[in-house]
Amino acid sequence: MVAGSDSAGSRSARALGIGLALALTIALPLGGGCLCNNTDPPPTSRECEAGSAVTITALELGAPTGTFTPGAHADQVRGGQGLSMLSFRIAVQSAGEPTCIDQRTEAGPTIFGRPLLIASHEGDWWVTAPLYVITSSVSIPVSTTSGGLSVTRTMSIALPADSGADAP
Repeated sequence: MVAGSDSAGSRSARALGIGLALALTIALPLGGGCLCNNTDPPPTSRECEAGSAVTITALELGAPTGTFTPGAHADQVRGGQGLSMLSFRIAVQSAGEPTCIDQRTEAGPTIFGRPLLIASHEGDWWVTAPLYVITSSVSIPVSTTSGGLSVTRTMSIALPADSGADAP
């Protein structure tokens, strides 16, 4: 090969490099590297350093929105990347005012093992922010342990009565 001549391979590589540079020049300013339309800010941290020194007297799971009701249905939502997720909250009753709870939650293959911040006080319950589990299922087994107590529930979405769909 003569010095200074281009082979087909080097022309293809140069064209690919130019195309990639052009794509990044357009994509990065539009979506920060993501070509999706999610303009929501990232969620705030739900974790804390260590659980509060209070005695937990009751532990429950429930819906991620509305007034906390033990055992209420989970919600199904779509995440920023379009994946289907089930969401639910953990709630405790305690002798004092907890700001953070030590807990371990297993939801299908997902494990939440860090202490969680208490997001609200609803009636007798101190409630965390919603937890989200990526799944295409309409129900998922969830087990939570905190303060020496455990609760296990199958968290399911509420299906409309006329949909004809059955939870697996």
